[in-house]
Amino acid sequence: MSLYQSAFVVQPGHGVSGGTTTVSAAQDTANAAIIETGLGTIVMMLVQVLRTNAVITGDAVITRPAVGGKITVANGGTYVLTTGDVIQWFAYGKRRQT
Repeated sequence: MSLYQSAFVVQPGHGVSGGTTTVSAAQDTANAAIIETGLGTIVMMLVQVLRTNAVITGDAVITRPAVGGKITVANGGTYVLTTGDVIQWFAYGKRRQT
């Protein structure tokens, strides 16, 4: 496998989910954007916040619960969630039980 190739094996009972969310005025007012991934439990996630097409390099607070499929992006020390910010995310975890 070269440096530019990767292998990603999805374990039985697990899945991947990803998307883009644009911060709404309501989320801005609440100082938090909560993203429902559709997973039962998140094992790993990648999150990137963009403002006017540039990656925010501040200290957004990005969390996930120990159990549950939600990602929360909130204000940090210097980062303030703003209407129109774009949150790009990818998550891997256990599928939600039906």
